[in-house]
Amino acid sequence: MYKLYVSNSGNDNNPGTIEQPVKTLERAKELVKMLKKDSDITVFIRGGRYFFKESLTFDEGDSGTASCKISYQAYENETVYFDGGAVLDAKRAVPVKDEEIRNRIINKSALNNILELDLSGVISEFADYGTRGFRRPYVPAQNELFIDGESYDTARYPNKGEKEIPLKTVIDSGSSPCDKEFDMRPATFVYEDSRCDLWGKAKNFYISGIFNWCFADDTMKIAKIDTEAKTMTTELPHLPSMVARDYTSWYAVNLLEEIDVPGEYYVDRETKKVYFYPKKDITNSLIQISVLAEPMVVMENTSFIEFDGIVFENARGTGVYIERGQNCAVRNSVFRNLGMVAVQIGRGATPLPEGRHTAHGEFDKGVNPPEGASRIIGSWHEMLYQYAAWNNEGGKNHGVVNCEIYNCGTGGIMLGGGDRKSLTPANNYVENCEIHDVNRLDQTYKAGINISGVGNRIANCEIYDLPGFAIYLHGNDHIIEYNKIHDVVKNVADAGAIYMGRDLSEVGNVIRYNFIYNITGLDTEANGVCAVYFDDFCSFNAVYENYFYNIKQKKTISPFGVVFWNCGGQSSVNNNIFLDCTLALSPKDSGMRGVHKMLQSDALQYKRVATKDKDDFSGVDVTSEVYRRKYPYVYEMFIGTYQDNPVIWSNIIINGNYEPFKDIQNLDLTLKDDRLSVYQYRYVYDILMGVEEDIVSFHIVDFNKIGRK
Repeated sequence: MYKLYVSNSGNDNNPGTIEQPVKTLERAKELVKMLKKDSDITVFIRGGRYFFKESLTFDEGDSGTASCKISYQAYENETVYFDGGAVLDAKRAVPVKDEEIRNRIINKSALNNILELDLSGVISEFADYGTRGFRRPYVPAQNELFIDGESYDTARYPNKGEKEIPLKTVIDSGSSPCDKEFDMRPATFVYEDSRCDLWGKAKNFYISGIFNWCFADDTMKIAKIDTEAKTMTTELPHLPSMVARDYTSWYAVNLLEEIDVPGEYYVDRETKKVYFYPKKDITNSLIQISVLAEPMVVMENTSFIEFDGIVFENARGTGVYIERGQNCAVRNSVFRNLGMVAVQIGRGATPLPEGRHTAHGEFDKGVNPPEGASRIIGSWHEMLYQYAAWNNEGGKNHGVVNCEIYNCGTGGIMLGGGDRKSLTPANNYVENCEIHDVNRLDQTYKAGINISGVGNRIANCEIYDLPGFAIYLHGNDHIIEYNKIHDVVKNVADAGAIYMGRDLSEVGNVIRYNFIYNITGLDTEANGVCAVYFDDFCSFNAVYENYFYNIKQKKTISPFGVVFWNCGGQSSVNNNIFLDCTLALSPKDSGMRGVHKMLQSDALQYKRVATKDKDDFSGVDVTSEVYRRKYPYVYEMFIGTYQDNPVIWSNIIINGNYEPFKDIQNLDLTLKDDRLSVYQYRYVYDILMGVEEDIVSFHIVDFNKIGRK
C-alpha cells in the first residue's frame, strides 16, 4: 500500500512522507495521480483544521480502481476538521457601542450582554437569510454563527421554544399556484401582537410557520408592515395561498431588534458585523462563521475514492457531493453545522427563480421548468414532480457508512441513483448512520434521507428528532431495513415517518425489519400522523416484519393508522407487531378499479405510467417489457383487469400486554420465546410476497438485528 501524508505544518514542496508531509489536499491529489495504480493508496491527514474556500474537486482522472482503492483518512486517533467557513478571534468580540444599533434592540435588559464581531475581510459577499420552505428550492443558508460547536439561532420572536403567534385573520390570501394562479400576488394578514409595531425599521425580516396545509411549512420575506392597520404583506405568495386555520401559526425571524436571549444572533450585511448574545463566557471559545455555499468535497464521475474519519462542519451548503462514477464512500465521519445536507448522491435541479414553486406540473408563464444540474439540490422536488423518470446520475455502489449527521439545515442525505425507465438499480446505500436534528431551517419534505431512483438501500440507521419525515421515498425497488426511527413528524400533520405517494409507477419498494416508535402527532385539530404513509393512490409496495410501538394520535380530525394509505391500496402489510398503537391499519382504499378510473382523468398521473418515448422523462411505460416482466400487476391495473386481493395478513396487535417482550421500559422488544408463532392466518394469496398458502404462521425478524451495529 502506498502512503502519503498531509499536515497543516507541511509544505507542498515536500514528498508527502510522514516526516515531510505536504500542506494541502490539492497537492496530495496531484501526488496520488503520479503513483502507479497497482496497490491501494492511503492519504493520511494529520489532525487539525483545514479550511475550504472552494470545493475540493475530484474527476475521472483522480479515480482509483478495484485493485487500487484510494482513501483520504484521518491519521490514527487525530481529529481532522474540514471547515467551510472562518474561525473568528474571540478577543475581537466587543460590546455594541453604535447608538443606532442599540436603539433598535427592544429588550434593553439584554443590551449589555450583546457583543459584536466585525466580519470585514472575513466574508466578501454576505448571504441573505432566504425564502425557503415546502415546494420551494433548496438554498444555502445565510452566514451562520457557531460557538464551541453549537449553532446559534437567528434572532426571532417569539423565541425558540415559546408558543408561536396564531394566524387568525387573512385580508388577502394571495395568489394560489395550486389553483393555477400565477400572478405572484402576495398575501396580507392581520397581526394582533403589539410587539410587531416595533419592527418598523427592520429591513430584511421573514415570517416562518404553517400558513394553510398542516404538512407545509414556509418562510417568506415581509415586504411591508403597516403599523397603523396592523397588517403585514409578504413578498411572495404561499403555495396553497394563506388561509387561517386552527393550527396555523408563525414567528418572525432575522430581526436585529429581537436579540434578547442567550444563543441568538443577527448578521447585518450593511455594517458587516454579527451581533450575538453569548450563552457563556467566550474568552476561550471557538467562534465560527459559515461561508462556503458550494459542496465541500465534489466527486464527479469518480470511482473508488473514500473519505474516512473526517469532521465536516461550518459551511453554508453541503458536505459531500457525488455524481456518476462508482464505489465512492464516506465512512466513520461526522457532518454537523451545515446549511444544507451532509451528503448528496445524484444531481439536483436548477432552482426556480425568486423562490417560486410549481403546482401539479404547471409553471408560471415565461418561467422555464427546472433542469438537471450538478453540485446543487435546487428544485429537486419540482424536477421529480414534472419529470418522474428523471435519472439524476447518481452512479452506482456509492455509500455513506457509520456516520453521525446532525444540525444540518435542510435534511440529512440525498440518496439517488438508478434508472427508472429501464429499472436499472444503482445499489447506493446508507448504512449504520445516526441522523438527527437536521431541519434547522426547512421543516417539511426535506427528510432525514430523501431516497430516489432505483434499487438503493437504507439499513441499520437510527433517525430521530425531526419535525417532518425520516425518509421521503421516490422510485422503485428500494429497501429500507433494520432501522430505528423515532420521534419524527413532530411539528406537522397529515404525514408519516416514511412517506411516498402520487406516482403509480413507484412500486416494488420494501420496508422491513424496522423498529418505528414514539410518533404522536400534533395536539391540534388537524389530520393524523403515521409510521408508513402511502399517499395519493400509491400501491404495490411491501411492509413486513416491523415492530411498531406507541404510534398514537393526540388530537385529530382524521385518525391515521400506523400504516396508512390514501386511496389506492394493494401494498402488502404482513407479519408486523403493533404495540400500544391507537389504530394499526386504516386504509382509505379505493381499490384498483378506483385507481384505474383516476388514471383516466388525471393527465399528470397518466403521463407518469404511460410515457413511451425513451427520451421523455415525464414518466415510465408500465406496458413495456421490462415493467410487465417485473410488475405484471401494475400492467393489469393500468388496463383495468387487476382483481383486488387481501394483502393484509398475519399481523399482531397488542395493547398494554408487555409479557412477550424482554424489557419494554428500555425499549427492548426482543421476544422472550416463540409464543407469538402460534398465531396463524388462513389462506394467503399475496402476489407481491409470492405467497399462496392455506395456513401461514406469524414470523418476525430478531429484534436484536435492528439498529446501529
